[in-house]
Amino acid sequence: MNLPDPFSLCVALMPLAGYLLLIGGLRLSGRPFVTTSAREAASLGIAVAGFAAIGPAQLFFPSAAGALFGWRVWFMLAAFYALCVALVSLTTRPRICIHGLLIDEAFPAVCRAARTMDADVQTDARGFQIFFPHHGFRFRLDSHPGVDHVSVIAFEPNVTVGFWFQFLKAIRGEVAQTPVVAGSRGVAMVVAAVLILGFLLYQAVPNQELLVEGFRHFLYRE
Repeated sequence: MNLPDPFSLCVALMPLAGYLLLIGGLRLSGRPFVTTSAREAASLGIAVAGFAAIGPAQLFFPSAAGALFGWRVWFMLAAFYALCVALVSLTTRPRICIHGLLIDEAFPAVCRAARTMDADVQTDARGFQIFFPHHGFRFRLDSHPGVDHVSVIAFEPNVTVGFWFQFLKAIRGEVAQTPVVAGSRGVAMVVAAVLILGFLLYQAVPNQELLVEGFRHFLYRE
């Protein structure tokens, strides 16, 4: 099987390896963290940016603009990709994402956070649902069995941005106080990242001339 040149492999896989190493390391630390669906989508966009650079960016490369602006055209392509990622992030369905906790571990913390906002909040432990009677909003927790990633999703589409951020802040405060034993969660991500980085070193170190040549061809389209 013919592999791409070492530079293309590095461009494609290094952002992904960095993403896996970061998320896996956070999960191994035993400290759960909370984010939003928009930020999660943006981080995934960064993780796959290398594939976009050696795939669609090469296939649909603006040759006329490249001839006019030279290597500076890559700044324009990067800006276009960033705008696409921002569009996807801003239009994704609002969610609060909890990493490092199973749904059974996250639900009590989310309930405590909800009660700091509404003392009369109603909870359903069987369906992992929370209802705010004073606001008229209902939320549910969604996850897959055995996966330490939980999403807090609203049933109603009219939840205000201010309420989302207030709920996010409350959940962060409660999740930070949730005791979690550092275990094997995230090991697969860290191992995958180490294997990817080892493969890149194996391909790049013996082929440094090809690495430089690939960089020159990538940047100047020679």
